[in-house]
Amino acid sequence: MALEFGLAQPDQPVRGWEVSCDARLFAGEHPGMPVITFGAGQLEHAHSDRERIQVVDLIDNIIFIALFVLRETGMIP
Repeated sequence: MALEFGLAQPDQPVRGWEVSCDARLFAGEHPGMPVITFGAGQLEHAHSDRERIQVVDLIDNIIFIALFVLRETGMIP
């Protein structure tokens, strides 16, 4: 689904990044559950003094998260 919204690149591997986030804490509390870390903005600026997002990126991410939850819960195919 991330490819549908242009939030992932088909020619790039899915990868993590070397900063801390709440998903790390959740994964420690619930090691048997999959954890997805997701956010708007450019990875190269994440948690830096240059961190910023475009409004259109924020809207795309809101739509992605809403559709992801609806699909995962079976509310839409």
